[in-house]
This record gives sequence, structure tokens and C-alpha cells, in this order.
Amino acid sequence: MKRRVCVLGAGAWGAALAIRLAANGHMVTLSDPRPGVVPKELFGPFPTSLHLHTQPPAALAAADLCVVACPSPHLRAISRALLAPHLPPAALVVSACKGLEEATLL
Repeated sequence: MKRRVCVLGAGAWGAALAIRLAANGHMVTLSDPRPGVVPKELFGPFPTSLHLHTQPPAALAAADLCVVACPSPHLRAISRALLAPHLPPAALVVSACKGLEEATLL
């Protein structure tokens, strides 16, 4: 089943996941709100089914799967600010976050 995937977080980990998902035939948008973070290329040219986007709300609105690839300390804020208001209700969310929240150790 081909999906419309939004990968939030365009660091090396998020970009690598986005490339793999696109190479497997999914329509993927790699999105990050930080200017200049979305890479032009990583490990060679991007697959043609991978698109770069700097406006996560618009990228999320078209997704039926969201992969969150941010540091764990930012997951709660991203969930509240982006996922809850912009992700379609039937969309799936996969956490690819790494690390722990320093204050809560969660």
C-alpha cells in the first residue's frame, strides 16, 4: 500500500528515513520549520517521489502517515503545535525520536 508520508525533522535521521520511504514507492514530504535545515541532497540525489517542504502544517494536511524524527525533548511541543491541529484524524503517527526528556526522563 503506497502512502502519502510526511517526515517531520530534516536532520540526517529524518532525511535518511524519508529517502528510504520514497525509495520504497511512497509519496514523501520531508518537512522542517527551521530555515535552511532541509537538505538539498543526502547520500546522493533524492528520489523523485521525495519533496522538500518548509511549512509543516501544509505538509501534514495531505499525509496519511507522519513519521516524527525530532529529538525527544521536542516531541511534546511538536505534537501540540503541529500534529494535533494539522494532521488528518485518520492519519497514523510513527515516532522515530531518539533520546529522553531531560526534566522528566520520559
